[in-house]
Amino acid sequence: MNIVVLITGLSGSGKTTIAKHVQEQLSADRVLLIDGDKSRKDASVDLGFSKEDRFEHLKRMAILASDAIEEICIVASIAPYRQARAMFRESVGQTKKVLVIYNSTPLSICELRDPKGLYKKARTGEIKAFTGISDPYEIPENPDLEIDSSIESIETSVQRIISVVEEGQRKK
Repeated sequence: MNIVVLITGLSGSGKTTIAKHVQEQLSADRVLLIDGDKSRKDASVDLGFSKEDRFEHLKRMAILASDAIEEICIVASIAPYRQARAMFRESVGQTKKVLVIYNSTPLSICELRDPKGLYKKARTGEIKAFTGISDPYEIPENPDLEIDSSIESIETSVQRIISVVEEGQRKK
């Protein structure tokens, strides 16, 4: 059975960085990585950041993940709403096993990292409805794994994710 791994967490928590390392470790030719930021520039260029648009964006990534022919598909996305993640799990779960990985890196650390300067813009009001500042991030209930890139190395997070993926593959 193919597996789809949804890595969710705040902007700047390290979702994409960790996802890229997992992809490399598992052999890039059998792993597809769908990055939320990149897919916004392609499949979701017409969407904004309202709650409805965030649902639609995750729905489009679910379609891409469902159609992926690779053995493993990793989706790195903020995916801030429980209901949207449930929709993702239900949609993709019809044909593939879905694992949810919660990157619980604290907001204070994500703000310190702020690689794109988005938190600063959100704090000054330049960006409206920014997840973690003026829009909620609903913590996943019962994720398959919780990681925190502020207290564990990338290598540790990657190995923990790979262990969960391999276990998921054995439990077909």
